[in-house]
Amino acid sequence: LIKMLPPTTYEQELTRLLMTVCGTLRNRDSNTRDAAREVLAKMAQDLGPTYLGLIIKELKGALREGYMLHIRIFTLHTVLRALEEVYSPPVDAPSFLVPSAGLLVEFSSSSSSGSSGRQPVRPALDACLGDAVALLTEDLFGEAAGAKEAEAEVKSATIKEAKGQKALDGLEILSRLLLFRPTYAVASPQDPAALSSVHALIKPFLFQLHDSESPRMHGRVNEALQRVVAGLAVNPSLKAEEVLLYVYGLVSPFVMGGEDDDEDEEGGRKKGRRRIVTTRRRMPWK
Repeated sequence: LIKMLPPTTYEQELTRLLMTVCGTLRNRDSNTRDAAREVLAKMAQDLGPTYLGLIIKELKGALREGYMLHIRIFTLHTVLRALEEVYSPPVDAPSFLVPSAGLLVEFSSSSSSGSSGRQPVRPALDACLGDAVALLTEDLFGEAAGAKEAEAEVKSATIKEAKGQKALDGLEILSRLLLFRPTYAVASPQDPAALSSVHALIKPFLFQLHDSESPRMHGRVNEALQRVVAGLAVNPSLKAEEVLLYVYGLVSPFVMGGEDDDEDEEGGRKKGRRRIVTTRRRMPWK
């Protein structure tokens, strides 16, 4: 019925409806929450990924603290799983031509778009992927994770949404649904995650690895990345050449350094040689 309204009115009424459904998820009664979650999942299927960002926004606004954090991530997982039944990434999206070997983030936009004449494809789901990843990583590493751990013993017995780790499941689903075109990063060298969805998905975990020395944190990141790999392995938009370039771009900052230019006894310069980096340095995703 709402779809029959004029566009402006449709947007207003849809937002109001989503606010009502998400607000119902705060109810203490599990049956009421289940009914609201089922309605939200069906709405997500009917609306498609175009309105996923709006759904995430309303979930964040309605479910902010305490036991609601469990419900929020559980509901996001339900919505993503429902979307997966009706959506798949475009497999015919063009790749950017990479003129020579090197880190993806080091190429300028003129060298790629100018030679290929192509523009990055930005599906609706990929456009709001950053918002979804922010909720998932907060559940794994942020204040929400700390709050959930503090309440785990009490809430796990009364809130069924507290059981399991839906954030990891959500990461795997997103990995299956995103458009895997890391070469799009060449069009946005200052912020590769702006156009490349896999950069946006992986970036928070690379920050955690780089900034934390906690073995426990590294274990969490490793588990999350394993789920990402599992999802990407069955992503229909995956291309072998894109995978090789992306892996090279990820690994090389950790193992390849600059060249050491030594001087010989006569003051001349010897040929530079590669060295292995053993100290921290600025990573290309920052």
